[in-house]
Amino acid sequence: MPVSIPGLGFMRLGEALARRSDVQKRLAQLGVRLRESAVVQEGSEPPESPHELLAEVDRLADELERLIAAINRTNSSTRLSSGGTLTKALARRDVLAIRHGVLRQAAETAAQAQTRY
Repeated sequence: MPVSIPGLGFMRLGEALARRSDVQKRLAQLGVRLRESAVVQEGSEPPESPHELLAEVDRLADELERLIAAINRTNSSTRLSSGGTLTKALARRDVLAIRHGVLRQAAETAAQAQTRY
């Protein structure tokens, strides 16, 4: 399904999701580089220009915002064969994963041998 992303044109939903993941990873890496450049000893130069790093963070954050909005718009307008939207199916998946995790942890705890003192 094509997704229209302002400033990026059209791409398939899968491509937009992959791009979102890539941009999120790059933002995390920029955060590390920015922290390394933020504190330097007096008289020393930072390894990278904090101003250039901040400009790149701003550019990528703007791109991420456009990607997320376009992905959400596509997910909320895409109907599945069941009649529900992709957004509703994703929410259901997330809630089922949470329930599964809670029940799994409870079962693991109950299965452990109890030590008595």
